[in-house]
Amino acid sequence: MTNNEVNKVIAKYMDHPSYMINHHMHTKFTNSLDALVPVWEKARISNVCQFDFNRIGNNYEFTIFQDRPDKNYGNQWYAKEPTIQEAAAHATAKAILALGEK
Repeated sequence: MTNNEVNKVIAKYMDHPSYMINHHMHTKFTNSLDALVPVWEKARISNVCQFDFNRIGNNYEFTIFQDRPDKNYGNQWYAKEPTIQEAAAHATAKAILALGEK
């Protein structure tokens, strides 16, 4: 996904139509970890998941782990991008789509 697509997925999930219309606002989620906190809270990602990130060369890896002891497995969503903010936003968008949220 491109940054624009990631921002659209997250904006749609967060019911922010202004993000969908105003291109300038599309950069919000891929530029700020603070902007992702309410998204993680709404998706309950912050309550049931763990986050991990690493810097690999000029890129950052960001992984969201979700333990599912009731299912004897876990989920994880991974992204590798030039900034930690982009990597976190990409992994978050993947989690939203995988969890079937909006």
